[in-house]
Amino acid sequence: MAVNELAFSADGSRLISAGSDATVRLWNPASGALVGTINVGSIVYAAAISPHNKLVASGSFDGLTRVWDEAKGTLLLTLLVLPGQKTEHDWLALTPAGYAAGNAGMTGFARWRLAGRDLPAPKVWQALGQPGQIARSLRGENIAPPKFSK
Repeated sequence: MAVNELAFSADGSRLISAGSDATVRLWNPASGALVGTINVGSIVYAAAISPHNKLVASGSFDGLTRVWDEAKGTLLLTLLVLPGQKTEHDWLALTPAGYAAGNAGMTGFARWRLAGRDLPAPKVWQALGQPGQIARSLRGENIAPPKFSK
């Protein structure tokens, strides 16, 4: 396995590696022991760990940045950033439960399909566009999936 990047936690208690085998591995640098493995699903070229050692971020060749719970290895948030018009970037953040946040450049042009039918964007954003649910997901709280009205 090729390692594309290594990073230490702020307190030095963790070392993380970004791997060509589509994983982020967490190590105890004092003992060299493998502490955990996060399966990202795409070759990982960058990884970072939050100052409080609770969140791990991975950047992969599929163009996505993902935020993971360090202890459980569960996905908390997926972030897509695309070049926008001029100097701004368009972005979209998605939780595993389906909640989303994004800037107008991304949400204004998105097409949504559910169960084989097109949905109007305002109705989708009414159900998905809940920034509070994004924050709850990043804190590792359990959140119920969104409900769509007819």
